[in-house]
Amino acid sequence: PRPEPRRAHDRIRRVISDKLNLSQEQEEQYMELATEHAMLMRKLGDEQKEVVTSYLDMLNREHLDSAEMNLLLERHRSLETTKLTATYTHFAELKDLCTDQQKESFDLVLNDIKRVLIGSGKKGPPPPRDF
Repeated sequence: PRPEPRRAHDRIRRVISDKLNLSQEQEEQYMELATEHAMLMRKLGDEQKEVVTSYLDMLNREHLDSAEMNLLLERHRSLETTKLTATYTHFAELKDLCTDQQKESFDLVLNDIKRVLIGSGKKGPPPPRDF
């Protein structure tokens, strides 16, 4: 199963700190970047929950409004795009903090980060029997 977001966040920070061997100054700069990124991701995630809730709430309506449905779907796509772009920018900023020697390790670290973010591909437990 995919790790809890908080646990994934902590695992990524640990991988970055351990494998890139960041200096104290780099660590402080990275922690500032990571905090800003986490706040943005939380905000975008909250917005996505609202969009999904509104979209699914349309099932309770007598008449569907396809224009509203399309707007909600587009908003969801836009939020996903923003999240992915912000994540790319976040890790590009981390790479910019690295020395040339650390950049040599960055690709390996990025592979570890992707595994944490995307998951290992293993299936989670089945849903409850009464679901």
